Amino acid sequence: MATIAPQQANTFFENSYKDYKNYPTNLVYRASYRKVLQSYQKRLEKASAKLFNNEGTKGDQIDVRFRDYNVAQGKFDEVQKDEIDNLTSMRVYLGDVSTATSWKFNKRDPKCRYVLIASEMNRMQLHISRVMTNLLLSFHQVMPSYLDFMSVFGLQLDQRDLRFSGFHEQTTLGVPQSKRPAVPQLGRSGHGYQLCYNLKAVVDKGGEGKRKEWSKRHAAIHHQFDVDNGTALWICTEGRKKDGLFDRIRDLTSDDKRKEDWSYGSKEESFISSLATHLTCCHWSIEEWRMYMGWLEETVEKETLAAISGSRNPIEGVDRKNYTSDDLQLVQGYEDQVNEVIMILEANNDIMKSLSDFYDSLLKNDAFDAGLKDQCKENIREFVEQIGDMIYDANMQIRRAKLLVKITADRKALVLQHLQGQATEATLNLTYMSYKETIIMRIITIVTLIYLPATFVSTFFSTDVVKYQGQDASGSFSSTAMFRWLQVTLPLSAITLGVGYAWYRYQTKKSKKRGMYVLPY
Repeated sequence: MATIAPQQANTFFENSYKDYKNYPTNLVYRASYRKVLQSYQKRLEKASAKLFNNEGTKGDQIDVRFRDYNVAQGKFDEVQKDEIDNLTSMRVYLGDVSTATSWKFNKRDPKCRYVLIASEMNRMQLHISRVMTNLLLSFHQVMPSYLDFMSVFGLQLDQRDLRFSGFHEQTTLGVPQSKRPAVPQLGRSGHGYQLCYNLKAVVDKGGEGKRKEWSKRHAAIHHQFDVDNGTALWICTEGRKKDGLFDRIRDLTSDDKRKEDWSYGSKEESFISSLATHLTCCHWSIEEWRMYMGWLEETVEKETLAAISGSRNPIEGVDRKNYTSDDLQLVQGYEDQVNEVIMILEANNDIMKSLSDFYDSLLKNDAFDAGLKDQCKENIREFVEQIGDMIYDANMQIRRAKLLVKITADRKALVLQHLQGQATEATLNLTYMSYKETIIMRIITIVTLIYLPATFVSTFFSTDVVKYQGQDASGSFSSTAMFRWLQVTLPLSAITLGVGYAWYRYQTKKSKKRGMYVLPY
């Protein structure tokens, strides 16, 4: 970390701001080694094409929303669509009126600022360019860890990094005043903390039964709080611009009946309002998981009920369900979804626990402002308790999910057994058909053996070797010919059958010696 004297603070910030294209290596307060910052920079460069839009493209590709607290009017002002759609308009909004020879800003940081970076829908590029992102993060000196959370968004076929979660903090509470990254011109004391984390929620997209659609959504949150001046910054990155977390924040900061959740008259009120925003994010992340789990339980039950209570008697036929590999794949898909629920909820719990522990630790931190600690002690404790309640609710859904995983795995095994049983039945049917065909062929063989000697003798006697001629040209019965035919045919038939039977007995004994099973006839 570089030592920053008060008179040098503005100079360091000026150089950092001018070098915004090299974010995050340009940060004034470097809590990480330079090699680490360069690694962040390379990953950002690699992901830029899919993560960001380019300025000057047709359509509503660039649209960054700022929501700043207006002290004079006592409410939040939000920029309109397309008001900030390029680097120049962002500079103007931030108050940058610098020239080629002078560096100057014409306004200080607002008491509270919310920034939305989003895309029109999931798996699309964010409505901000790379250079605008660098400028924004450099202007607010955002900790580089936030890039990890932003990188899960952008253009993609399937949601990637759904299993990625994290919580990072960076504090200058215990940093001596001479080393704080203060910028008095912008109203920054350099005495405060930064937090960044991500949460995941599930949203009902409509439909009925197993065709019901659910969408799992990310939200990456960055928060800064200046302890001396009571100013707060929030940056929210999410995959959808509508019906997302930022809409919840907009509702929170527009509710006239609960102005205590967005009051910024003093630094104590600002601090309490920041706790309310954290709670809004946490509530958003756990709100619909109970309904999603209920749908999974109902769907798994319907899709696998026949495996338990359905008839397996092949005689009944009508009520029997014949399973295919598609049924096995379907049940496996539901099991994967439930396992994913467990992973997401446990990750959300870890993040909420880290958030709770951070604010709880502020009460024990001697470097934390004594006035804030004394006046906001009960608010922090209430915040910790509410986070604990949400973690408890999430744990209940985790237990439901783990039970459903076991049930689904058991049902999948049962479906597999039914598939194997159906295969065995098919094999037995083929064996029975082969058995009947074998009997028919044996009968044909026996008949052939009986007729073969007679056919042979008859053929032989019809040749010129043996002739029986009567005195009548029209033909007459010859007892001698008949007697000769029987003399040859009957012994020959007996010999043929005897040889066949002896060969059958020989093969039977040979099969028994080999341990082969011989079907009884």
